[in-house]
Amino acid sequence: MEIFQIEYALAVAKYHNFSRAAEEVHLTRSALSQQIRKLERELGVDLFRRSTRSVELTDAGMEFVKIASGITGELEGLKNTMHEYACSERGQIAVGHFPGMEGFGIPDCFVSFQKTFRNVEISYTEAECQQLVALIEQGEIDVAFLTAADKMLPKGVVLEAYPMVTDFLGVEVSRAHPFAAREAVSWKELQGERLLAPPMMSGIALDIEEICRKNHLKLNISTSNSSNSTYHYMVAGDLGIYIMTKTAWDHEGNKGTVCIPLEPRVQRTVSLVLPLSEKRSQMVAKFTAFCVAWAGNPKPVLLSPKANL
Repeated sequence: MEIFQIEYALAVAKYHNFSRAAEEVHLTRSALSQQIRKLERELGVDLFRRSTRSVELTDAGMEFVKIASGITGELEGLKNTMHEYACSERGQIAVGHFPGMEGFGIPDCFVSFQKTFRNVEISYTEAECQQLVALIEQGEIDVAFLTAADKMLPKGVVLEAYPMVTDFLGVEVSRAHPFAAREAVSWKELQGERLLAPPMMSGIALDIEEICRKNHLKLNISTSNSSNSTYHYMVAGDLGIYIMTKTAWDHEGNKGTVCIPLEPRVQRTVSLVLPLSEKRSQMVAKFTAFCVAWAGNPKPVLLSPKANL
């Protein structure tokens, strides 16, 4: 007995008419009649009582329809469930990230995800952290990896932030600088130095702003706004100092510089941030779950407009 034979029998039972049932299953009337006869011979019972005017179910036929309807319903549910799985393995996701993210090892997570979900297309947008928050709120990207998430001010949506990687801020100086031989440098000692300014919309700019406000510091911050690679060469040439994490310096620092820890320590965390929503797409949910597991299943922190006012 084949599934299509069950469907044919159910169609005849539905219409009590071979001609109309044949139209539904896209067969000729004679071909449908032959298939029903074949099924009845295989089962050893008549399912239908035929006459020139009507087609009626026998007692065995009624029992067949009752059981067969449940089977086909289960099969349809199975098809739908498998279709959902198939669709969830495909799709697109828009990811935002801050410049220099590779220094924290996050791309390793992307590589692992793509190896697992090869049919998923990921588009990447690089922007400063505050710009990434705006892109999330505007729906331009699905998720973002950014720093200083706890200092962001979402305007219209509640955000969910998962801390992925943590490090501490340090100061990059040339090897000829007096700080170079130190094990640590205090924030207050930076007041007499020329500090190369980080990008205005970056998370590190928010970190520096907060530490200065809390400790009543006035740092001599230059108006320069170059790329990190340019900063490293400027620092190596004793044109200023630069604040960054040791992790990032290990990845991209210049050989002519060193990175010294700053005291008191200021933690810098890379977080996976996305809107808090019960209607999150399956692919975004899978990507989020994968990244969170990669980071050791950190608990999320909620960032809401009201909480930040």
